[in-house]
Amino acid sequence: MELLLSDQDVPYRQVTRALSAILAPMSFEELRGMGLYPGMLEGLGAKVPDIQLLALDQTAKMSEMDDDMVTALIDCFGAEDPGVGKRAVEVITAVNPFPQKSTRRFSLFLFV
Repeated sequence: MELLLSDQDVPYRQVTRALSAILAPMSFEELRGMGLYPGMLEGLGAKVPDIQLLALDQTAKMSEMDDDMVTALIDCFGAEDPGVGKRAVEVITAVNPFPQKSTRRFSLFLFV
């Protein structure tokens, strides 16, 4: 990750493809367990589209989002690369960041 966040000349496309192949079979829970959630948030805010797309691919594995993740995704809508904004829209609509809380109420009626 340090290499990806470096200002030096880095072959981002090759590095992110390799990381994508490694991370692809992992669930979001596994990624979070490895401590990668903060890295995903940082990746969404990166200036390099390949890093943003890698983070978006991993974010798509989530079943629910917290406010920080929703904010980071919304920030991607204005990314320089239109592909990043398009992918952010796909992720935010597929994951449903605002799950419906059950408002169903059960009551017990006794009929006499």
